[in-house]
Amino acid sequence: MGMTVELQPESHSASAAREEQARARSEERFRKLFERAPVGMAELDGEDSSIMAANERFAALVGGSPASLCGRPLLDLVDAPEREALGAALAAVRAQPSLRVERELRLAPAQAAGASLLFRLSGLDTQ
Repeated sequence: MGMTVELQPESHSASAAREEQARARSEERFRKLFERAPVGMAELDGEDSSIMAANERFAALVGGSPASLCGRPLLDLVDAPEREALGAALAAVRAQPSLRVERELRLAPAQAAGASLLFRLSGLDTQ
């Protein structure tokens, strides 16, 4: 008894659906890594350096919840005399995204008076 086999090229929609599923799984893995990281992490808006997302550790270090920090300018979290140094570091990374800048800065009194944290800033390629 003979058999026949028919071959057809994969449809574009099936390929696109698989690619979308793979992208969604990758984004979910990244989101979980971000949320569960043992270090404080925040994603900043590239234009005004406001906090777009923060993990629990970041929120615990600066005081507040991830949701309460969203939309706040990062500069507001540091003591007034420290804002110029942080602003310069943010501008440097904005100008050269491959740059990594570290600054130890005191938090604003409303956050945790007198506490100093090491801020590590680096660019994020969102393309």
